[in-house]
Amino acid sequence: MTEILSILRDVTLTADLNTIIKYHPASAVYLNDKTKIEYITIIPLKFSYREIDGEQIFLPDYHYADIADTNLPEEGHDNNILAMVKNLIELEWGYYKTYYVLDETKGTNINLHSHVIKQLEELKVLVTILEQNKVNDVSGQLTLTELKPIEQGKLKRYNVEGMQVEFSDDTEKLEVIRLMANNRIKELSKPEYHFYNFKSKEFTEYSSTQLQKSIDRMALPFRDFRAQWLFCKLVCQTVLNYIKGEMTWNQGDIMITEQQGVFIHSVLCLFNLIDPVQESKNETPRDKAKYIRTYFRKDLADMDEAFIEFIKVENETNIKFAHNQWFKVIQ
Repeated sequence: MTEILSILRDVTLTADLNTIIKYHPASAVYLNDKTKIEYITIIPLKFSYREIDGEQIFLPDYHYADIADTNLPEEGHDNNILAMVKNLIELEWGYYKTYYVLDETKGTNINLHSHVIKQLEELKVLVTILEQNKVNDVSGQLTLTELKPIEQGKLKRYNVEGMQVEFSDDTEKLEVIRLMANNRIKELSKPEYHFYNFKSKEFTEYSSTQLQKSIDRMALPFRDFRAQWLFCKLVCQTVLNYIKGEMTWNQGDIMITEQQGVFIHSVLCLFNLIDPVQESKNETPRDKAKYIRTYFRKDLADMDEAFIEFIKVENETNIKFAHNQWFKVIQ
């Protein structure tokens, strides 16, 4: 059998943005006088195919128009669904990925999000000490260390005997605390932390309560290794909500029908959201629907974790933390 190949193609389509916003509120960021009339967007889609006698023969999952015609009970919604998923990837997934930057020297991704939380937590400790006037209760010392070899050529860091300086004077302690606080403010103000808006460069303008709210806002409701799976779950649920809500698809007590599962499977394929190995296993309509249903299971692991979702709120005091939800302000 011939090898399966894939290409990316930019597809330009027109969608109904007002309808999309009903199911994906964050899409409102694209709403303006022009898009109220006509929302035209370019979507990069993956197409997998086999090359037979010099001709590209697309795999069944990538015949999206045919799948939509066969499975959807009403016409005129296929473009909306593609545009909606593209917006989910650009906004929710895009926001999550802003937490990572490539360390070119090491060739690894650095999680800036975790670094910001650490800086905020340390800043909160420093501010709390000042708020509670506990400077005189602070203790600590500067300690010189050095690396010494241990077994098998490994190195271990040890304190150098007699090379410690105690912080004992309250004025000196206060200066050190202020210096540390200012350094953390400076760190948080760096351009690479553009996703976190640290408005003032003076730590005296922040309270420990405000800083705790900032920490809570930055804390993601899921573990990083589950991000891809939880995002796919959000996409599947959003698409299902759309096709149920806009087409009044009567399905009785069934969470998701085989037809709906096949359609959503095609959407995930087009956006390269299914691992190729898994995709090759999903051969029949039953296989595809069964795979999509895994995103709707009520596993214990999913009760406390959900991907980021955006809603529009008037101000930050209206941010809500609810079960399986995390709401972020859209400016």
